[in-house]
Amino acid sequence: MGNVRLQEPPFALPYETIIHGRYLVQEVIGAGGFGITYRGIDLSGSSQVAIKEYYPNGNATRAPGTVLVNVHSQESAFRKGMDKFLQEARIIYHYHNPNILRIFSLFEENNTAYYVMEYLTGRDLKAIIKDSGGRLPWNRLKGIILPVMDALHVIHSDGVIHRDISPDNIYVCDDGTPRLIDFGNARSYSVSREFTVILKKNFAPPEQYISNGRQGPWTDVYAMAATIYRGLTGILPPEAPERQRHDSIIWPDDAGSDAPRTVNNAVMRGLALGEFDRYATMKEFRNDLEPENDAGLTASMGNVITDIAGRFRFKDISFKTGTKRLVCCSGVYFGQTINIDGDIVFGRDNSCNILFPKTSAGVSRIHCQIIKDRFPGRINIVDCGSTYGTFVNGIRLTAGQPCSLKNGDMISFGQDNSFRYETH
Repeated sequence: MGNVRLQEPPFALPYETIIHGRYLVQEVIGAGGFGITYRGIDLSGSSQVAIKEYYPNGNATRAPGTVLVNVHSQESAFRKGMDKFLQEARIIYHYHNPNILRIFSLFEENNTAYYVMEYLTGRDLKAIIKDSGGRLPWNRLKGIILPVMDALHVIHSDGVIHRDISPDNIYVCDDGTPRLIDFGNARSYSVSREFTVILKKNFAPPEQYISNGRQGPWTDVYAMAATIYRGLTGILPPEAPERQRHDSIIWPDDAGSDAPRTVNNAVMRGLALGEFDRYATMKEFRNDLEPENDAGLTASMGNVITDIAGRFRFKDISFKTGTKRLVCCSGVYFGQTINIDGDIVFGRDNSCNILFPKTSAGVSRIHCQIIKDRFPGRINIVDCGSTYGTFVNGIRLTAGQPCSLKNGDMISFGQDNSFRYETH
């Protein structure tokens, strides 16, 4: 095998493999049933990154010292799993928020898929609580929790819920900045949608235990309240089904919490078993814990589209009068909302800032572009010479000819990708 340096597990990519012409794979830092995570280097800037590779044990093999993944059976199951793997990255790919894990790139290569994210150094909240004697004072805990709640409000505003909030999914970097991580269970929400029953005991509300439970921002509210309860008291709240049979949860004041009564009351309201008895939004919950000042949530609203090639630089913004946005009605980004702060390029090429899988039927490498016109308030869309066309209200655009968008216009392209243009 020459100078190839094998890793552990032996089916991992060899040490110092270069993928995507840009990322140098280094040592394995984690391996599970569906993927391998490596430390790596972005050769374009010599910065450290983390690289996650889709590798489902039992449905894929790789000969030691090689890079190609082989699928011997259940090709359809492998592809379905790979799409789900990439969905985690797609959900947060367009955020540029200091409290949400940053994704730099996602792509398919070596007969599998990868996404590249920031390499974090620090500890998760679970470890911090453990190393602090089992609980944290409110003044310390709130510095970790409140920014994450602000980030969750951003995500909820886009129609997405995390569904796996717990102390081990809140990471505190060495510089003190908290990050919300692990979006593998995140989904767009709808009152009529059925969800796979995947949950974390002691942190999941009752509706998460059934596939047709009514899930929404209030579901994350419960999990966040359970996380705060664990941090303040050192006690795990009882599982939701157990509480429904006999609710023996101890009030935080009686379990060692040093937080003000108003905070403890808010936590218990967040832990209400009935979703209609909880806070409906994360913002409402956050403001009862500690009212935001005038700057408030705006400073942490990172709902911004960014280009991985660095061609566009947009400011963080908050939702306010005059916002122009695209509401994703179907397709890859279903349920999400994209604020229009600058030009947006759609396609399969990694230079696009709204990226589609290489397998997306009918989507060209550089498909179409949203352009902020120099005329104040006007937004145009241009087809970039796509093979199968871009449509506005069912009418195919002429390639290269700008079309001015009006409130309520429907944009569609590829296989079932549709967006509604809104101004408000």
